[in-house]
Amino acid sequence: MNDPATISLRPAEVHFMDLVQGDDLNFTVALTDDAGAPVNVAADDFKMQIRRADNSVVKTLSKDNGITIISSNTIYGSMPGTDTAALDPDYTYNYDIQWTISGGLVRTIVTGRIKAYKQITV
Repeated sequence: MNDPATISLRPAEVHFMDLVQGDDLNFTVALTDDAGAPVNVAADDFKMQIRRADNSVVKTLSKDNGITIISSNTIYGSMPGTDTAALDPDYTYNYDIQWTISGGLVRTIVTGRIKAYKQITV
């Protein structure tokens, strides 16, 4: 008799709670399987959305528009300071990153919050 298995689909939680308005926001995500082996994502798509509490979209990043595949299993995301300058320090934003595998399966791989400090030097 086989024991039932539990499969976790919980995304990683990563919070950017110390971003200063006008600073660049950069991140790297490496995807590996259960054994730690790299997962080839070269043919896949990625999308990130940043939303306010009212669910309105503030910024969308996508493959080749803010998200770049930099190796067979690693993506690099960037949002320039000109975009982060628009983040209101009075709000905490929610975001997630979705991975669409070439066969069409969608999986959220990262979720979190972004909180910006007021920019002093402009």
